[in-house]
Amino acid sequence: GSFDLQGNPVPVKIEDRYDEAFFEENVLLAVYREENSGSNGLKLKEVLIRGGNTVEVFLTRSGQGWTDDMGEWMFFIEIPVEHPITSENPVKLTVETIS
Repeated sequence: GSFDLQGNPVPVKIEDRYDEAFFEENVLLAVYREENSGSNGLKLKEVLIRGGNTVEVFLTRSGQGWTDDMGEWMFFIEIPVEHPITSENPVKLTVETIS
């Protein structure tokens, strides 16, 4: 899915949304997760910017993880350009399992 900074889904085609004008004011954070079971679902819960630098991404995992297939998830998160992601401005990913 594609989400804004508040975690709201952005239902657009990527090629229509992310043009040169977008990247003048934003960066695009791609978060990839692999799940050991295709029955696990992931949702973007929240994105926080701490101290103006560290970006924290919170995902929730649902499902029992009992199937033999795997799942892959890619989240695209829009971050204002004034919060660049570099080695000095890390991304912290937290995945919380809910029942």
